[in-house]
Amino acid sequence: MAIDVERIPLMTSQKTTNSISIQESTLSWLNVFVEVPGSPSRYELSTSTGNILHKNQQSRRSLLYDLSGIARSGQILAVMGATGVGKTTLMNVLSGQYTDNTLTTAGNVYLNGQLTTRTQRQSSNAIGYVEQYEPFIETMTLQEHLIF
Repeated sequence: MAIDVERIPLMTSQKTTNSISIQESTLSWLNVFVEVPGSPSRYELSTSTGNILHKNQQSRRSLLYDLSGIARSGQILAVMGATGVGKTTLMNVLSGQYTDNTLTTAGNVYLNGQLTTRTQRQSSNAIGYVEQYEPFIETMTLQEHLIF
């Protein structure tokens, strides 16, 4: 089966109307960090006295560390890596679609050079991605899948 690949720009919603128009967009991100709670550290060794101290502080585990990049209109961006390295986490953070409230995020995400918030990315319909094993309906275009 042959796949007809077309250049499809990202969709962005117009704030002044209820319609959706198509325009070419650039998504960029700078110094993105993501952490989750790790296991609590219960003990700490004091280096000055050699004593073991009780500690109730929650440790943090880095999922993404200082990532920067750009996705330009008309180009294909493939995010590749081994299982568990953070590909889905990165896509969820960039699109604002992460639902895990334990995530601590830092860094900046820009759409067409404008700094965005998670809420703006989540509600704008401007950022979409297709996961590796996402089922496709043969009668729908890529653009329709991203909207769906």
